[in-house]
Amino acid sequence: IQKKIEQLYKLGWNRMLTTSEKPKEESVAEIPGNLSVLSGSIRVFYSYLSEKVSNLFSIEQWSILYLSDNENINSLERFHRITPPKDRLWADPFVINKKNKTYIFAEEMEFSNGTGKIIVTELDKSGLQGKPITVLEENHHLSYPYLFNNDGELYMIPETSQNRTIELYKCAGFPNQWTHVKT
Repeated sequence: IQKKIEQLYKLGWNRMLTTSEKPKEESVAEIPGNLSVLSGSIRVFYSYLSEKVSNLFSIEQWSILYLSDNENINSLERFHRITPPKDRLWADPFVINKKNKTYIFAEEMEFSNGTGKIIVTELDKSGLQGKPITVLEENHHLSYPYLFNNDGELYMIPETSQNRTIELYKCAGFPNQWTHVKT
């Protein structure tokens, strides 16, 4: 595919179609010996085993990084980190500004149950976060809280693929009151 794309770029569509290029013969790789296969297998098994042992003593915890509007994006050090409690992760942030305040909607998933819900936290002018509030929780996993305005009303369509649905929620009271509109 890459060769054809390069050919299309170099020759143009019409010339590429009329040019017949014979494929080059590829060299046959040498069949690896027993020692080579054993050595490769040991490396793969060691890598797998060390990852499993490491996972016993650590948790992969996600955080949210954000940057204020007036800050320069030249360095990661300028980002502010919002770190969840150790028993959960926060992911898929969606930022919305309303009435001169900044809100971050995000997925929160507790490691104990593995089911995501949607939370919101307010950021003050100095970038400090308020206490996260659960705004949407169902019997199935929710993530990526996509928010949008339509005719002056605020709506949310969270990712709900585990439930095999697309669900629409309408804001009944910003930021934490949402009602199910339609599946």
